[in-house]
Amino acid sequence: MAAPLTPSPTSLTFYAIRDVTCRSHTQQLTISDDDATLSKVGSAPWLTIPATSVNGEPFDVVVDPRDIVPGYPRELTETIRATAAGFADTDIVVTVKLPPSGPAGKR
Repeated sequence: MAAPLTPSPTSLTFYAIRDVTCRSHTQQLTISDDDATLSKVGSAPWLTIPATSVNGEPFDVVVDPRDIVPGYPRELTETIRATAAGFADTDIVVTVKLPPSGPAGKR
């Protein structure tokens, strides 16, 4: 069985509060061991990632609270999957924690 790629960090947590400016939230993620193809396991519209990553180069993971629909739970998750030839698929869980009064939907 092939070894997985090495993500850093191994998971991401965002605390999204819909403020007056409706700003997005960004964190960086690095995948080591090889260049990788990135995809979302689900179809979360609030998560934006690049299509690929370069070995050891940080890239932006962006959460946009404006794309969280009304009726959301207080915690959302999505998985980023990194794939590269010769390596096992590597999953990185992205969690968004929302306060009870969080997003009211798109403006």
